[in-house]
Amino acid sequence: MSLKSRFAPQFNPKIRDRGFAYYRGGAVKILEHSDSHVRAQVRGTLDYFVELSLTSNSLDVACTCPYFADGEDCKHIWATMLAADNKNYLSKIDLRGKLNLVYDDETAESLHLLDEDDEPAHEQQPPWQQKFSVITNSINNALKPQRNPWPGNREIYYIVDPRGSRTSGMLNVEIAFRERNKKGEWGKIKKARIQQNQIGQLSDPSDREILSLLLGGRETYWSSYSYDGFELPNPFVLGNMLQPLLLARMCATGRCWFRPEAKDAELKPLEWDDSTTWQFWLV
Repeated sequence: MSLKSRFAPQFNPKIRDRGFAYYRGGAVKILEHSDSHVRAQVRGTLDYFVELSLTSNSLDVACTCPYFADGEDCKHIWATMLAADNKNYLSKIDLRGKLNLVYDDETAESLHLLDEDDEPAHEQQPPWQQKFSVITNSINNALKPQRNPWPGNREIYYIVDPRGSRTSGMLNVEIAFRERNKKGEWGKIKKARIQQNQIGQLSDPSDREILSLLLGGRETYWSSYSYDGFELPNPFVLGNMLQPLLLARMCATGRCWFRPEAKDAELKPLEWDDSTTWQFWLV
């Protein structure tokens, strides 16, 4: 589940709208990131530092803006959450249950030290000009043919989940991905969050076909809306009619795997047997 899905109710709608404008305007610059930590710089009336840290039972957030210091909702934090969602940072959130949103004043104080060390490269624009820049950048980004581009160093995986399949009575398939690190080595397979507009950006035509068919066959009450379009439901639940059509295509990619029920068991590859169907007879 994405950050915005988990924490949207805890932010005032006006704050979410303002944060979204900052995000769409390209005001968020990610400085550090991992599967449990994000640090960013957000351009606003001034430049502010934001930090998101995932713990076992909370998401600790901090910002150097005066609104955060006064205990109010912070648009810079919301903008950073949207940017982290877009890049699939803080991926460990998928392994967490219910999380509390914790305002971390101690981290905010340490971020202020970064703020003091940060020397502006140019003269600060007046507030009205900065706000105007956010608006114009947002409009320019909206006109671009591709938003939230899918990174070219990722490959899609299709994970069949037997436990979920028994629960639903249909075939459960989770969409996952892995990507190459700076050394060129493949990282761990992680659950994917894919926007509708990203399907056409996938490099493999087989993936584009499979995900387009899955999107067309989704249950409407499982679809989730995001600021950049519809987010594909994950996992998918395939009925009997779709199973032979899509499972064969998934296996053909060589990236269809089976998740054993044993704890910490490794994923196993699935192969599609396209031989003649046999029947059982008693004579």
